[in-house]
Amino acid sequence: MNRILLFFLCALLQFTFCGVGNAQMRSLPPSFKEWIRSDGMKHSTVTLEIVRLPRTAPQQTPDSLNPAINRGRVLYSYDPERLMTPASVLKLVTAATGFRLLGPNYVWPDSVPMIDTVAVRLPGLERFNPDLLVEDIEEYMPGLDNLLPDSGQMLMDVMDRTLAESLNLQAETMLHLLTPSCRLDSGLLTVQNYWRKRGLDMESLVMYDGCGISPSNRVTAHFINSLLADMQFDSAFRKAMADIAQEGTVREFLKGTRLAGKGQLKTGTLKNVVAYAGYIKGSDARTYAVTIFVANNTCKHAEVRKEIEKLLLSLIP
Repeated sequence: MNRILLFFLCALLQFTFCGVGNAQMRSLPPSFKEWIRSDGMKHSTVTLEIVRLPRTAPQQTPDSLNPAINRGRVLYSYDPERLMTPASVLKLVTAATGFRLLGPNYVWPDSVPMIDTVAVRLPGLERFNPDLLVEDIEEYMPGLDNLLPDSGQMLMDVMDRTLAESLNLQAETMLHLLTPSCRLDSGLLTVQNYWRKRGLDMESLVMYDGCGISPSNRVTAHFINSLLADMQFDSAFRKAMADIAQEGTVREFLKGTRLAGKGQLKTGTLKNVVAYAGYIKGSDARTYAVTIFVANNTCKHAEVRKEIEKLLLSLIP
């Protein structure tokens, strides 16, 4: 009798777990399953989350500890808790922390003690592996004076260009400026501590720099969407991101479609990574937080981007 009961229990558990996994797939269109099983994608790793955000701002302030923030309703998800290499999407984490802790009107200092270290470290990584970054590299970073923001600029003006054009040195400098010591380790700890207090799961973020250049960085789609939900009503942060199909690294993305100009996105690109994260406004006048990571694809990045465009057009109302 016990053996029969055990058999049925095991069968029930197996059915339950299979149902959960398939339910996630069934919520997405058949074209999505066809895409991730196609040549060039069948060996890749894909994570996706789309959240319909609340219409009104939370009552809690950005300084509240463990606030009960309404982070919206998840409409579509596919493996959203898997840690992925974010590439330059990580700049959203750095910029959001800067806006919250320093404020949009923070004035960029005359000098930054760590900048010589950054100036050597980043070009050194790029020369070691020229294919490491596909986007946002100026060859060997000539003329550092032109790449670094002028002193006296406000943080919101610096971040406008940093996020729209995906500039590494500005983002890395921002991370260091989060603490008086201007140290990398201190800046990373500050990021961790702040978002932990905001109620985010910090096991979902593994951060080695502020710009996303390290292939060892890891983050989940759910973490990025939770951060986007938290920052939804921060107008300076939203403004700093590139408008879809109009500027920056997304000037050609979704161009000529109904979603052109309907939100802001940040791109992330490494040799084996294509990523998008940001806000899209649907025809229902609701705002959606969107994060998608694709890694280890063997097809061209341009093909992946086209498929992501199709996917967003099919999923966003």
